[in-house]
This record gives sequence, structure tokens and C-alpha cells, in this order.
Amino acid sequence: MVDNEFEIGLPNCLSVGAWHAMPLLSLLISPEMKIEDSKRFNLMKLIFLTLLFSFLLSITCHATEKIYSIQTGSFINPENANKQVDSLSQKLHLSELDHLRIEKANKFYMVRVGQFEDKEEANKFLKSIKPLFPEAIIVEVRSIQPPIKVFPSIDPETILARAKELANEGKYREALFLLSTFTSEPMKYPTVFSDYLVILVWDGRHDEAIGMYEKLPHTFPRKAYLLRNLGKAYYEKKEFLKAFSLYKAALKETPLDEEAQKGLLLSLVQTGNYSIALDYLENFLEKTPDSLSLILTKAYLLLMQDKYLEAIKVYRMLAERKDVESKHVYKIRDDLLVSLPDEKQKTMLSELHIASQEDRSSKLDYILVLILNKDYNTAIKVFETSDLTIDYYTNNLLCWIAWAYFKTGNIEKAKFYYQNVLNTRPDHMRANIGLAYCLSVEGEANRSIEILDKLLLAEPNNLEIRFARAFVYEKSRRFWDAVHEYDRILEVSPQNPVAIKLKLQALSDLGASSLALEGSSRDLSVDLKFQDSLKADMAVDRINWKEPSVAISILMPLLQNRENMRARYDHIIALAENDDMEEVVKAYEKLIEERISPPPWVLENVAEAYLYLEQPDKALELYNKALEINPVSSNGRMGKFYTLQELRKWKEAREELDSLDREQPDVMGEGKYIRPNWPKMEIIIARPWLLAYEERLKDAEDLFWNLRERAPASMGVRTGLSHVYLWRGWPRKALREFNIIETLEPENHKALIGKSMALNALAFKDEARKLGGKLLSNHHKDKHVQQLVRILKVEEMRELFTDFVFTRDEDGFKEYRAEIIFSQPVSLYTNLYGLLLWQQSSDDDQTRFFRRAGLGITHIFNSSWDLRQQFSIDYDKGDDFGSLTQVNFSPDDHWRFNLSYDSFTTDVPLRARIFGIESDKLEGGIIYRESDWRNYHLTLSRMKFSDGNRREYVMLGYEQSLFVKNDWKMRLFLDLYASRNSLQDAPYFNPDHDLSLSATHMTEQILWRIYNRAFVQKLFLTLGTYKQSGFADHLIWSIKYQHDYDFSDTHAFLWGLTIARNVYDGEPVHSYAFYLTYRWRF
Repeated sequence: MVDNEFEIGLPNCLSVGAWHAMPLLSLLISPEMKIEDSKRFNLMKLIFLTLLFSFLLSITCHATEKIYSIQTGSFINPENANKQVDSLSQKLHLSELDHLRIEKANKFYMVRVGQFEDKEEANKFLKSIKPLFPEAIIVEVRSIQPPIKVFPSIDPETILARAKELANEGKYREALFLLSTFTSEPMKYPTVFSDYLVILVWDGRHDEAIGMYEKLPHTFPRKAYLLRNLGKAYYEKKEFLKAFSLYKAALKETPLDEEAQKGLLLSLVQTGNYSIALDYLENFLEKTPDSLSLILTKAYLLLMQDKYLEAIKVYRMLAERKDVESKHVYKIRDDLLVSLPDEKQKTMLSELHIASQEDRSSKLDYILVLILNKDYNTAIKVFETSDLTIDYYTNNLLCWIAWAYFKTGNIEKAKFYYQNVLNTRPDHMRANIGLAYCLSVEGEANRSIEILDKLLLAEPNNLEIRFARAFVYEKSRRFWDAVHEYDRILEVSPQNPVAIKLKLQALSDLGASSLALEGSSRDLSVDLKFQDSLKADMAVDRINWKEPSVAISILMPLLQNRENMRARYDHIIALAENDDMEEVVKAYEKLIEERISPPPWVLENVAEAYLYLEQPDKALELYNKALEINPVSSNGRMGKFYTLQELRKWKEAREELDSLDREQPDVMGEGKYIRPNWPKMEIIIARPWLLAYEERLKDAEDLFWNLRERAPASMGVRTGLSHVYLWRGWPRKALREFNIIETLEPENHKALIGKSMALNALAFKDEARKLGGKLLSNHHKDKHVQQLVRILKVEEMRELFTDFVFTRDEDGFKEYRAEIIFSQPVSLYTNLYGLLLWQQSSDDDQTRFFRRAGLGITHIFNSSWDLRQQFSIDYDKGDDFGSLTQVNFSPDDHWRFNLSYDSFTTDVPLRARIFGIESDKLEGGIIYRESDWRNYHLTLSRMKFSDGNRREYVMLGYEQSLFVKNDWKMRLFLDLYASRNSLQDAPYFNPDHDLSLSATHMTEQILWRIYNRAFVQKLFLTLGTYKQSGFADHLIWSIKYQHDYDFSDTHAFLWGLTIARNVYDGEPVHSYAFYLTYRWRF
């Protein structure tokens, strides 16, 4: 132990205990005491005292008991020991500082604190301070008498001077610690004791101060400053009569003490004795008529007596004094006016309103109070209808008027009036601060900070500037900088509740809502509403982190309070993000039932829910309603765009998108704070998607390709381009792109949806469904995933196809044809089907029937090969067996080859059927499909008729898209047909050879298409020339009009009419046809 280092030969019981008992020798000092002062003791005095106490202690040495203390450090340099004592006094509670001392052993200065009889108690204390002082240990000591804290021999005036320095620095605990030694003898040290009580009051420890004061003897000298401060303590404890008594006593000693005067007046006010207070005030003012404090108090008393006009007049007159800083008067006035209860506010406004009709000054005051009451619109109306010129307004009031414009969103007007003040007073603090607010809202954060930084140079501790800086950071979403700004405010004003609250809110906005809630529970425990708001922020964070289900669980307890509208609104947002759209609509309709109008951002999410639930008209109605309230909402306008797109209102959708594109800048921020403008990117990508949904696939591809060239790493662009490839009929090309996207972003489910469709189109049906199932498992509420799964499911359904055609020409030939095909999938790649065909062909004299029944199978081998095989017979006679075999080969996305043979074809001329002539058919075809925009085809066919005729024909076709826009399409078909026949004089039209060239123009209009329902009309106009051997050229034409109906994804109906002019053996013949088709999947 350190005790063994003593060089003088004292008994062991003296080694520590004696030093504890002897304050002069143990060098117990305060944090302010310097160790070198001990060297002033001369050696003789030290030896004398040592011998004296050795004698005394030798008597009781064996009677001492073992005790424990905590040693926090041992130092050779006494300055270091002093520093640790300072540190202990700052970090430990006052109650823990008993027996704090420095002990000297040999050349070491040991800092020790506490005395414990029980080692367990010492150990507990050690654990509590170990984190602060890691070197702390338990030492065993012996004590003869309780140790003291500081040298009683130190000059009290020295201690007192240091204590005052600490108190002036706000270090009340350290000051009290220094003075505590002298509190046991108040009559001996009355000044020190009085200062001790005063510092207790300053430290807010009013109960302690009052308790000690009330125990003082009557003979204790009570100085005026003590009485005034104890008066404050009683005032804070709401013992106003006692406070009044002490303030009055203080004024007897110092009649002109303005603080005591103010305290006396306020004590009377608190007891309701306003008239007495005014009497005292008038008496005080007679002695010091120019006292700013008293005049301010007078204005306050007038306010408390509901004499609002008089009070405001006093403030106005005081602000006009040249010897007074008007901004301080305005600050006091404004704070007091705002603090008045609501009823008093209403009365004051009513009186000012009446007075403003006659008095100009009252009109100015009326505008001010309206703004202070946050009735900005009324204030602006009064201001704008006033007949007063701007010269009548003080700079202070102009700043308030500018603030009213700012709060109502009229930034230009706000800037105008702030600038008006700055034109005459460039250094005007509030005008500069207000201008910075305006600029920050306009996105000029850097300029705002420059203005505020200049202001800080003049007033570094001005909290208004700091708050403005924090606001600028928040508006530019630099929340961490805002947090630091609030920290600087709290350094100046540690208990500032506004700064604490805004700092926590900034932390929450930064995404640290859990940390903000923890801080709120600690620092703002009584503000339960704010804590609920932070819990809601936590929920919003979870929404932003794509964890809406967690957000819902956070919000559920808050929903118990049906008045918590923030929670109810956020709950709707969380439900929408979780794709619980039916619940969103229910929650919204509940609000409507309660006659609650949700804010626009909630309406936007409800509109999205209606759009999800395939009610776009309702969605559009809500988007319009939201945009009436907040017309600049990017989310609302984009939502409206998507809804217009869904409703196929292409022109309106383009206009909305163009408007958004013009208004959105390419990037956000300035200089080093520049960052991508993601809403702009959404707009850019939405444009080619709009073209794709409009079926302008070529334009969409071009635009997506240009975007890909500029942003090759954008998966959004790649995904859109891949879908366009798929829709243009290039599944292989699309699949390659989808695979690249999956490699780069394995969880990009939008691309995976397209990949599944491409796989299915390429006969990888198992893989497509496996991927679709995985997507549904992970994104079961995603609308596009649901549509994918539905498409795949419909493909696997049974199908019933019915077709009916009636044809008649003016020569008396007519035909009825009805066909039913029922198909049943037996696997993903194989379908079985059965068919019934009934066909009647007749002229004026004869009738011929086809009655066919058949069974067939279709099978897909892979992406390139598929097969169809069908067998049929005459179901009436049981003969005329027929076999149809067709093989298709598609080596890539463009070429398709087919070859078929039908041993009993029903594709024979109308007149041949009447005569019972049959035929087989061998046909081969080549198709080159460049895209949805253009394709070419060639067909070669040979038929062997039962009458010995051999017919061979070739058909060459070209198809070109001409126009696609606004639900209109136009296409051109060019067809060249040539045939030759071997039989002469057949009973049916059978030219030796013939040739036709025709052009067909198709116009298609989508009258409506919404989700799986559609109504489309088409008009085909054909014009051509026909050349038959032995005859002259003749004009041929046809007109066909058709309606297509999709009732759902499983029901479709089509009907049409045709009028045509054909030529047979040089004679034109007009024919008419009616047809209808119905398809049902189940």
C-alpha cells in the first residue's frame, strides 16, 4: 500500500489516519486550491504539528477501526491531482463528493473520495465511478475523526471569489461545493452563507435554499441581494405573499433595485392585486421614469388587466425611444401577446378590429396581432385593403407581413417585403433571416446559408439565426446538418424545448426515428402527442424501407385513439404500400362516413388503391380532388398520368407528362450538393412506356434504345426495352435482355415477370410457371404478378370455339357454315381437341353438305417445332376419312416455315361443293416477320380434285403498318395471287390460269379497352385487279366491317359483314357475307 512509502517513522496507525485527522498535513484541498501553497508552511511548524498529533494519536491508535476509501489516482505532479479533483467535482453528484481529498505520501499526491465501513458499499461506489475513472481502486484506511472537505484555514474570501467566478460561468455545482465547508457556521461566515443560498436559487434548488434560510437566526444579517433572490425562490414555489414580503424588505434597503421592484409587482399580479401593483409601479416610475424594466412591467400589468390597447400603445411608444433597442421591445411584446389565453386573444382582436376602423396605429396593431395569432390570410386581406402607404409600417411589422406571405405560400410577395426592409436597412436581422427562409424554399440553400453565416459573424449566439440555418438544412434534406445545428442551439440554451423537439424531429426525418423516440421519452416525456408522432415517423421509415407490414403493426396501437388523424392517415399509406388495397378503400370510406376530408397525400394513395382495384374512373376523380388542394404534387400528378394511361386518354396523359417534364429540373441541388432528380427519371422512363401501352411499339423501342445509350446501367430502361421486344414478337431477343437484367439485379421482379412471359412464348412452359409461382410467393399482391399468373392459368384452360358464316352471291349461290371445336389440355405442351363441322352449299337447283367430325392433337416440341395432327370423317355416313398434318418450324424471332397436308380439305370452291367434288391439299408457307410493323409471306399450294383437276397456286403478301396513335391503327396489305388449273370445262369456276393484285387498307379503332375488356371496330377496304386467261382485266373490290368484343380474358365475341365484287369468266358477281365467332375458356 501507499502507506509504506512514508519516510518519517510514524506508527502504522498514523500512516493514514493521522493525515486524515490533520487537515494542515493531509493537504485536503478544493478544486481551486493549488498544492504548491502547502510549501509555505515552514519546516518547524510541520515538525511541531507532526509531533503534537503523534502524541495525541498514540493514545487512541489501537482504538481505531478499519474503513475503506476509493482512490481515483496517484500523481507526482500536484497540478495533475488538482485537475482530477476538478474532474471529480464536475462528474459526480454533490452527495458523492463527501470526503473528497488529496493526501500526500512521500512524493505522491493521492486523490481519494468517500469513507465506507463496509467493503461491499465501497465496491458498489467503485463500480459506479469506474467507467469515469478506470484507474480507481479500493484502499484500506483508518480514521480517527470524520474527514473534512477543504482547508478551514484557507481564506474564505479567496474561496468566495473563486465560487463567484464559477457561478458566473454557470458552474453552480462546483461553486456550491467550494462554499459548502462554511455553511455549518452561518453567523461566522454570513457573506459566504448568503452567497451559498443565492447560488442555490440560481441552480433552481429552491427548496434547499428556502429550508436553510428559514432556519437562520433573526440576528443573521439579511442583505438586499439575499432577500431579492430568496424572494425569487418563494415566487418560483408559488408562495407569492412571502415573495412579496421579501421583495418589499429588499426595497427598503435598496429602493431603486429594479429586479426587486419587478419581483414585487409580479408577486402582486400573481395574487390578483393588479390595482395595488399599479400603485407601486406608479410610485417606482416617479423615482425612475425612464426605467425600461418598469415601463415593460407596466405594459405587462396592463395586459393582465385586459387593457390591451393601452398595453400595446406603451410598447409602441417604448420602441420609438432612441435610447432603446426596439427589437428587444418587439420581442418581449410579441412573446407576451402570443402567450395570452385564447379567450383574451379573441377579446384583444375584437377591440383592435373596432379601433382599427378609426385609428391608423390600431390598424397596424390589428394586422400584427392577426399574424401573431397565425390568421395569416385575414392579416394579408386587411393589409392589402388598407389605405396606408408602406411608409406607415415599421420594419418590424413589414417583416411580420412578409412572414404571413411566406406562411401562405406566396414566396414572391414575402421576398418583396423582406427586400423592401433590406433596401433601407441592409443589416436588418429579421429581414435577412426571412429572406433566407424564402430562398431555401425556392431551393437556393447555399445562398440562404451564405446570408445566415454573415449574420452569425455579428451575433454568434443568436438562436433565431441557428433555427433558420436548421430550417434551410431541413428543406434541402440535409437532416444531419440540421441535427448539428440544433446541437449548437442546445449548447447555448440546453433546455430549449423547441430545439430539443426539432432536433428529435430532424433525427426522425433522417431515418433515426427509433433514436428520436428514445430521446423524446427521456427529454420530452410529458409530450405524449409528440411521442406518438415519432412512432408514426417510425412507421413511415418502415414504409420507406419497404417494410409496410412492420409499419402497420407499429401504427395499430395508435389507432386506438380515433382522434389521432396522423396515425389513421399513415395507416392508409402503410396499407397501400402493403398492397392491401381493399383495406385502404374501407379505411377511406370510413373517413368519409365520419365527414373527414383526408389531406391530398392520403387521397393520392386512395386513388392508387382504386386504380389497383380496377376502378380508374374513381381513381381519376380522387387524383383531381387531391390536385385541387395541392396542384404541385409530383406524386399526385404522376398518379393522374398513370390513371389517364389506364383509361387510354392518351392526349391528356401526354399533356400531363409534358407538363411534369418541363417543370422538373434534370438534377437537384447545387455545387457539391448536386444529386439526381429521381422524379425526373421516372418521367423520362414513363414516356416510352406510354407509347408501348398505346401500342406504338416501334416508337417506344426507339425511345427506350436512346435512353439505354445514355444510361446503359439503368435497369428500368432495360426492363422497358425488353418488354417492348417481347410485345413486338421477338421473345428470344427479349429473353436475352431479361437474363442480363436478372444477372445484374436478381430481385428485379418487374423484369422477371417479362422473363416468365418470354419463357412461356418460347415453350419453356415449366420454367415459366416455376418462375411465376416464385414471383407470386414473394409478391402475391403485385398486380402485374397476378396478371402473369392469370395469363398462364388461362392458357391451361379448356376452350370452346364456335364459328358461323353465311355467304350469298347474286347468282343464287349460298352457303351456311358452322363449326365447333372443343380443346382439352393434357399437358403444358399437348392439347387434344374435337370438332364438329356442318356446312351447307347450294344454288337454285342443288344442295351439298359437309358433315365432319374429327379428333386432333397439337403438340409443342420446343421453341422451334410444333405439330398438329387431325383425323376426321363424315359423321352422317361414316366415310370420307380425312387426315390433316401440319408441321411448323420457327428457327428464330423472324422466320417461320410451315408445311401441311390435308387428305380431305373443306377448302374447295363454293360451286364445286354443290357438285360433290372433293380435294386434298398440300401447302407450304414461309413468313418473314420483321416486326409488328412489317412482315412478308409466301404460300405455295397444290390441290387434287376428285374430278381430276389439278390446281396450283401461289400467294405473295406484304403487310405494313401505317399509323398507330390515339387508339387508331392503319395497316396496308398487298397481295399477289396466281393460279393454274389442269381441267377444262369444270362445273365450277376453274380458269386455266389467273392473276390478281390487290391492296387492302385496314382501319382499326379501339372504342374502349380496360383491363381484360375491350370493344374494337375494324374496317377493311380492298381494291384490286383481276386477270383471267381469255378475258379482259377487271376491277375487284370488297368492304368488310367487323366488331371485336372481349368480355373478359375467357370470353370473346366477334362478328362482321362483307360485301365484295368478284369476277368469274369475265362476269362480275357481287357477294355478301355475315360471320360471327365466340370463344370461351373455362
